[in-house]
Amino acid sequence: MSWKRKIKNLQKKDNIMSVTTLSQVLKQGKEELKRSDIPKYALDAEVILSGVLSASREYLFVHPEKELSVQDRDVFFADIKKRKQGTPLAYIIGYKQFYGFDFYVNKEVLIPRPETELIIDSIAEHKRNPSVFTKNTALLDMGTGSGCLVVTSALKFNALVKEYFAVDICQKALKISYKNANKHNVSHCIKFLHGNLMEPIFFNIKEFLCYENLIITANLPYLTEEQYKKAPSIWKEPSFALLGGEYGLDLYKDFIHQLKLFKTRTNLSLALFLEIDPGQKNRVTGIINSEFPGCLLDFKKDIRGKTKIAIVRF
Repeated sequence: MSWKRKIKNLQKKDNIMSVTTLSQVLKQGKEELKRSDIPKYALDAEVILSGVLSASREYLFVHPEKELSVQDRDVFFADIKKRKQGTPLAYIIGYKQFYGFDFYVNKEVLIPRPETELIIDSIAEHKRNPSVFTKNTALLDMGTGSGCLVVTSALKFNALVKEYFAVDICQKALKISYKNANKHNVSHCIKFLHGNLMEPIFFNIKEFLCYENLIITANLPYLTEEQYKKAPSIWKEPSFALLGGEYGLDLYKDFIHQLKLFKTRTNLSLALFLEIDPGQKNRVTGIINSEFPGCLLDFKKDIRGKTKIAIVRF
């Protein structure tokens, strides 16, 4: 390391050591994030400091002269460094809000997105539809990840659904989903199954024979390599939860094919709520119609008018 670099690092360390109050630390953190071109640098710094102190953002401004401990200050600037290096804010503070509920997240799971909330909205719109909800309805969340969909469904539709199932190929992700279910006091009504797509369902198929209807939610990986390469903001998230092959639909194609086999063995009425990329509407239509000709297929758009949710009933 050159002498100039060493001097610069020492000066930077001195600057950090000289700030001690909430307002000083927050100002320094915002300046560092701004220099690194973090878009919401002010908000991110506030959220990070709130997390370090386990306090609200309002607390930071009500007590600007409060002295920070050396430990809290060091943790804050360590987190600021992570954010500068591209680590998502949700991974730094350890949670992300989804449908008004806080969910634990870490690098093993995809960070819940606002557009995924459309799946919950879509299910809610079908609450009075007897082909979706009856007294004997179960819900299956495929590729559950953080568990945001299955846990929120259990919180919102518990009176309408007898039992919930959450499936993921990643055991570490299942641990996070269980942790979130436990956090929101719904772990007692959710069964967590480890395996690839419908495989664990086939192993437990007898459990589904007592139901009339099965609701399936799925936010499977649907990005192409090209889309992934153009989005550096997601590179810190698990790629296996994002990449879906050449056209982004490899897993959906396998899943729908397996679902056809499941349908022949159980004869349940199925309602699917799938998150997709807007450009995949035609291919998704082709995949579904090839396995379930004559099914009821609809699409739901997000607030930008782009197709995000495929709804299938058969």
